[in-house]
Amino acid sequence: MNGWIKWALFSTVLLGFSRYHTGVYFKGRGEPLLIAALFAIVGHYADRFVLPRWGNLRSATAGTLFMIVMLWMQQWLFSSARIRLSSAALIGSLFGCYEVGVHHFLLSTRPGARIKLNG
Repeated sequence: MNGWIKWALFSTVLLGFSRYHTGVYFKGRGEPLLIAALFAIVGHYADRFVLPRWGNLRSATAGTLFMIVMLWMQQWLFSSARIRLSSAALIGSLFGCYEVGVHHFLLSTRPGARIKLNG
């Protein structure tokens, strides 16, 4: 369920930014949907394996940096994509803020889990 919610949110944000923000351009809808799927799949497995070991802030920071770098690299992976580094940082930071909230929820609902906010 978490992966589907992430995919829906990430794809909506990427499609919105590509339509209304000058720093993000995708020729079609396929590229943002693929990027959102990549983030959702990686995030789903990271929530299972990295989050319990690293805690909320370290895993969210690592995920945010991963998303910023991957967003910025899309212009070399897709010939029609254009993403400024500042726009990638803005989108990645928004996704990172979402991840902190989701991580807090996931850590608090696991049986016997203790919430590690700072690492």
